[in-house]
Amino acid sequence: MDKNINEDRYVIEVNAEQLRLLANACEVLSRVSIGQLDSAIEHLPLRSDIDNWEEYHKDRDQIRELISRYTQNGVDGYRSSIGIYNARPYAKILYDLHQVFRNVSLDNQETKNNTEYSINYSSVRTVMQVSESTALASVKKIDKLAALKEKCNGR
Repeated sequence: MDKNINEDRYVIEVNAEQLRLLANACEVLSRVSIGQLDSAIEHLPLRSDIDNWEEYHKDRDQIRELISRYTQNGVDGYRSSIGIYNARPYAKILYDLHQVFRNVSLDNQETKNNTEYSINYSSVRTVMQVSESTALASVKKIDKLAALKEKCNGR
């Protein structure tokens, strides 16, 4: 029996680019939550006038060393992590969302025409799910013509 059957459900409509960004955001935060800080560092707004990349990398190594003093198992943000199965519950949910979002094929021609997707938080379970306490999300492509007809009929 699905323990989440009585939970509220939500539908979010996004276009292909928004879905890609949601997948990326979920991945970065889930990685940071297990100690892979470099995932977040890659998204920092670095200055364009950095001319000494060797110094930048040394400073980044110092950041990793400092972080390892305070994290579980001395995780340094780059070479080690606690692993997704040892993560906090929200990190597992984020990882599951990332997996669902990234597995939607966005490479077809329709995607380039601002195809919209509906993200339904449902009880679908797949082998990729790591969070046992929360239902896995699902993504389905919206038929724009049918949605437009439905909207017009509702007026």
